Amino acid sequence: MRTTLSLFVLAVVAAAFGAGCTSRELIGFADHDTKQLTSMRVLVKKNYVFSSSVEAVVYSCSEIGDKLDCKRICGGKTDTTCPTAVGSGSGVSSNIR
Repeated sequence: MRTTLSLFVLAVVAAAFGAGCTSRELIGFADHDTKQLTSMRVLVKKNYVFSSSVEAVVYSCSEIGDKLDCKRICGGKTDTTCPTAVGSGSGVSSNIR
């Protein structure tokens, strides 16, 4: 009984830390002056039960017919870091220096 209760409490705590939602907001875009490229700046907001984070992601897009093919320039699996801010009940920290 005690092991079952411990596992239940652990599952509830894990769900609370993993539960949340993500939203994306386009904050700007611009066409390149001489090349067929468009840059997009997107704010990715992640809100969890005990913390939140905001990441400013930059995409480089090229036109293929009537569609845009976009590649992430920073963050994710790239070797550069996007500007981020992480908040909790005790304050906000940022990687911007």
